[in-house]
Amino acid sequence: MEDGNVSDAAESHVLAEVRRHDRERFLTTLFAPPDRRADLWALYVFNAEIGRIRDSVSEATLGRIKVQWWRDVIAAIAEGRGAPAGHPTAQALAAAITARGLTRRWFDDYLLARDSEFEDDGFADLTAMESYAGGTAGRIAWLALETLGVTDTVSRDVANHTAVGYALAGLLRSIPFHAARNRLLLPRDLLTSAEVSLEGLHGGRDRAALCKVTRQVAVAARRHLSLAKSMSRMTDRRAMPVLLWWTIADGALRVLAQANDDVFDLSVMAYRPSILSLLWRSWRGHL
Repeated sequence: MEDGNVSDAAESHVLAEVRRHDRERFLTTLFAPPDRRADLWALYVFNAEIGRIRDSVSEATLGRIKVQWWRDVIAAIAEGRGAPAGHPTAQALAAAITARGLTRRWFDDYLLARDSEFEDDGFADLTAMESYAGGTAGRIAWLALETLGVTDTVSRDVANHTAVGYALAGLLRSIPFHAARNRLLLPRDLLTSAEVSLEGLHGGRDRAALCKVTRQVAVAARRHLSLAKSMSRMTDRRAMPVLLWWTIADGALRVLAQANDDVFDLSVMAYRPSILSLLWRSWRGHL
């Protein structure tokens, strides 16, 4: 981090946290310029910390309070008051925001989208799910682009489609985790149409029906990845560490398709991105 305001302990903290909680995005940062990696780590650890809030609180109000705390932290950083002492993630994020001039509006959009996690479980429909993906992963992608010095509209559009596809694939992969915690983060209209319920899944009755729902979400994810790929030759090459999310999502969706869209299949649950595929895509310079 260029401004020198972050301690070695804080930087070590974000490195350990991103490797532990967001290893896939961590792998993509290895293709970023060395002087930008720590700022990307801070951004991705911030995202991971926010993402864990919903499952760490017993009441929605407590979750909203934690999100509001981060909203206040971002405001303080943007207004030049700095990050709270003793919070290495906030301090590392403050350094990234200051060094790279990250847009506060994208943080505000992101936190607003995260607020929706404390409302009814799942999404009303697929459009709402895609909107959530854009507001969360899409905004993190835009902030990552700014961290890399990329600001053009085409790169931003490609990154947004990449991020939405990546997020939808990730939500599908997380179904077993969330189902074990009595949550189904899927479009409610599709679940109703397919007659899928948590009780049915826990009883082993609705697993086949669930595949119909996951297939429709996977189709939407592939549509976003296809749009990103169609425009990728026009992007700034410096955007590649963000566009590599595409490779991870594409691989996950391929494995899911081979498993007949069954997210409980062991091959889907065991999927890990190949570093060789990331190397190949990075070398090509486009999707």
